[in-house]
Amino acid sequence: MKKHYNIAEKNGRYKDGRTARICYCKLCDKKISNYQHKFCVDCQHKNQEIIINKQDLIKFYINKQWSAVKIGHYFKCSKRPVLRLLKKYKIHIRTRSENQSLKVGDKSPLWKGKIHREYFRFNDNLKNKIRERDNYQCQICFGKFNSNKLDVHHIDLNRENIAKTNLVSLCETCHYELHFILKSWRKECQK
Repeated sequence: MKKHYNIAEKNGRYKDGRTARICYCKLCDKKISNYQHKFCVDCQHKNQEIIINKQDLIKFYINKQWSAVKIGHYFKCSKRPVLRLLKKYKIHIRTRSENQSLKVGDKSPLWKGKIHREYFRFNDNLKNKIRERDNYQCQICFGKFNSNKLDVHHIDLNRENIAKTNLVSLCETCHYELHFILKSWRKECQK
């Protein structure tokens, strides 16, 4: 036993009572810190780039509108080699906001099915008209507020009913309290 430790101590790879394992990249013979990997980071990215051809990039990135991350998951690599190849093939790289605009409606991961067309008319323009009609004043506490501090509330709680007679301006505090009271009232009625 003692002899074994002396040999290990003379070894340059001896660390804290154990021998460190040194591994080399199979392509370029660089030292690799993690012995579980077969290739260094540079060679790993080069190998991944070979797998993805131009036709696949055009198919997924342009035609199917996939993000670089999603393509990377599909080909089991990171987004870095995908972005490198997009630059190499001179394909326009979408910005984050361009990618977000592709996730609208049924393409959104939060899509829960068909929404009534009337709901799309309940937009900032309609909300501002209601706030202006109510003189930028909460209809419960009658406090004056900026337009962005006033919420527009559906009186009958039906979001699809966007008639102007069903909409009223409320400050954030009163709007929250009103919904809290209605929620507790519903619980009492169910008992």
